[in-house]
Amino acid sequence: PIGDPLHAPSSERMLHCAVYRSNPNVGAVIHSHAPKATLLGLSGIPFLPISTEAAYIGEIPRIPFIMPGTVELADAVGAVAKDAPAVILQNHGLIVGGADLRQTINMTLIVEQTAEKLIACHMMGKIPPVLPDEVVAMLRSLGAMIA
Repeated sequence: PIGDPLHAPSSERMLHCAVYRSNPNVGAVIHSHAPKATLLGLSGIPFLPISTEAAYIGEIPRIPFIMPGTVELADAVGAVAKDAPAVILQNHGLIVGGADLRQTINMTLIVEQTAEKLIACHMMGKIPPVLPDEVVAMLRSLGAMIA
């Protein structure tokens, strides 16, 4: 806190700071309890490049449950956030880091919308088709500008 704030900082402030420290290109961090992304973590369903938007983001690492608000969780997330714009926190939620708040919001929504589609496919007993490898590689390279 700076000065005499009306609100205390988030109990997950160490988590946010770990993402900022791990990647100097991150200018905004969103931590949410996104229900669909959390379901991906709980079910073990992988985040797949089923759309161009999902391909921009790439693979999303998962952190096994670690007590929220702890240094251990912050350290675990910081270790993988340097190479990924998003991290799924099993039994907890999602954390996304982007260049600015607009980009971070967009990526959070892409993860949640993609998770919804992936879960729906699995509920119907279908494994969704993914984009071709060469398209994913091209989009992922562009995604470095987006994600």
